[in-house]
Amino acid sequence: MTMTPTEGTAPKGAMLDASVVQRLIEDPSAAGRSEVALRLGAALDQKLNPTERALAEQILVLLARDAEVQVRASLAQSIKNSPSVPRKVALKLAQDVEKVAFPILRFSQSLTEEDLVAIVNEIGDPGREQVAQRAVVSRRLSATLIEMGDEATVTRLMRNHGADVDDHSLDHALDKFGGQHAVAEAMAYRPSIPLSIARRLVSLVADEIKLQIVKTQPGAAEAVDAINMSGGKVLKRLTGEGGDAKDDVGTTVLRLHKDGKLTSPVILRALVHGDVVFFEASLAISAGVPLLSARRLAHDPNPQAFAAIYAKAGFPKEEMVLFRLALTVAKETAYGGLSFEERKKKLLERLMTTKLPPNLAADMGAMLTTLEAL
Repeated sequence: MTMTPTEGTAPKGAMLDASVVQRLIEDPSAAGRSEVALRLGAALDQKLNPTERALAEQILVLLARDAEVQVRASLAQSIKNSPSVPRKVALKLAQDVEKVAFPILRFSQSLTEEDLVAIVNEIGDPGREQVAQRAVVSRRLSATLIEMGDEATVTRLMRNHGADVDDHSLDHALDKFGGQHAVAEAMAYRPSIPLSIARRLVSLVADEIKLQIVKTQPGAAEAVDAINMSGGKVLKRLTGEGGDAKDDVGTTVLRLHKDGKLTSPVILRALVHGDVVFFEASLAISAGVPLLSARRLAHDPNPQAFAAIYAKAGFPKEEMVLFRLALTVAKETAYGGLSFEERKKKLLERLMTTKLPPNLAADMGAMLTTLEAL
């Protein structure tokens, strides 16, 4: 029985000879060429002599250049798992229309890490999402996907336990998409995440996901307690007043706001102490926006996003750069055991080495005065 293109797989034992090439040249029908394309994957992985191998590559090149999308799509499906596909053919198909490119982007072993990184920088998010699902994703490729991809791509990557994602990339993913439930929850279910990431995640995910983190991550229970039980300590440290030890950070910030004590120095002092969660909650309550929205804007790599939420919160305009640098220092020194004075010194160094735009240069004196008074 002759296989049709819709039957999906080529029969094992398909052989190559010069008549196949002749048929490709002479047969005007796309259906006939698609049938050859479907047979090719099985034939490629057989033991071929040099003549047969040369014929196979000639056929591959012809089919990869075929004017009919269906023929190229049949070829991509047929050869997607073959380790014998020449790299130049895989590259050509990977940059084709989605129907052709997707099987190659997701499965082809012929594409190198260099190829995939370059492709991810050029293609759209649907293609990146395919790359994120590959059986093996290197650290460098993961970092590129997080940098270039959208929420769906990064969620796929985090769900892919064959993806090697280093701590810096996990941090960057949370900075970029921490306000999106899907990314944070997918990250929480990864087989291994560092404690520093677990501590960030417990402030982002729902209670049932926190249980998953506690179950799988050593030391994460301590992190959950630290997030959920720190409100009273924060209040006492920042204002000198005691608070209920069971208050969470949000309750503490609400109390300070209601009492008119959620001032710029209090919030900045919290940041210099390293309390990023307190700062995020202060932004949200002061701006009147959901916590996740405030968090997403505060950590967005685009400085205009930070400026927007900062302005909406009504914090002092002349201190905006100081707050942004304080947030950066707090994140960089998280869990490093630094004292308040050590973080304050780092913040001063960062401020003095930051080139301010002309319209903000006049605020330097005010920022130095504020920092000195903390």
